[in-house]
Amino acid sequence: FGDIVDYRTAPTVVRSMAGLRFPIPLDLFRLTFDRPMDEDSFDATQDILGFSGPEGSIAVTDWTWVTPQTLDLKFSPQTTSGDYNLILGPEILDMVGTALDVDNDDRIGEPEDDRFAASWSLVGPKIVSHVPSGTIPALVPLDYFDISFNSAMDQSSFSLVDVQAI
Repeated sequence: FGDIVDYRTAPTVVRSMAGLRFPIPLDLFRLTFDRPMDEDSFDATQDILGFSGPEGSIAVTDWTWVTPQTLDLKFSPQTTSGDYNLILGPEILDMVGTALDVDNDDRIGEPEDDRFAASWSLVGPKIVSHVPSGTIPALVPLDYFDISFNSAMDQSSFSLVDVQAI
């Protein structure tokens, strides 16, 4: 029969990308609700009360209901390391018209208390290994240096002027 939803309670977000760290770039934020939602009740211009990153305000450019419970918010690729914050208002409704109750106090759709707030971080690439490694005697000539990163790199963003031997 599938999942049984208790519509005597208000909907809430049960999973999101909040609290996580992501490699750069990121252009999507996913939210999952505890039940099917009324997809027509979401409007980014009204329901997103704030969305910002290290460089200021971010506009959601599109949104998609992947399933009746899962909402993807899309925005221009963010490429700056740092903290990002999103605030959704409580007026996203479930299939019977009930607004969010994020604080679970049975007072549904409170403008302040039932806002959903999420924070996450974007991190730039990190060097995970290099060869040679360790202490290299000063008189030993080097004809190569291999660097491995934790994510794919844009090779066109690197040139020999970026290298400094110290």
